[in-house]
Amino acid sequence: MHRRGLSIVVVAIALVACQEKSAVSVPLPTTDVTRGDIAVRVQATGVVEPINPVEIKSKASGQIIDMPVEV
Repeated sequence: MHRRGLSIVVVAIALVACQEKSAVSVPLPTTDVTRGDIAVRVQATGVVEPINPVEIKSKASGQIIDMPVEV
């Protein structure tokens, strides 16, 4: 008797799950794309510090005689 009731419940669930559902499409709001500039200005005071400081060293030792760099 218990198996028969369980099988009836399983068949009922299968019938409900297999019913064809009509999906109603909802229109989404749209807009035209325009090209433009984004102007953002940030102003703050304080000190900028690295999270993980790293030392940069050369494997060769010696003197720097000429440094052709424009600052």
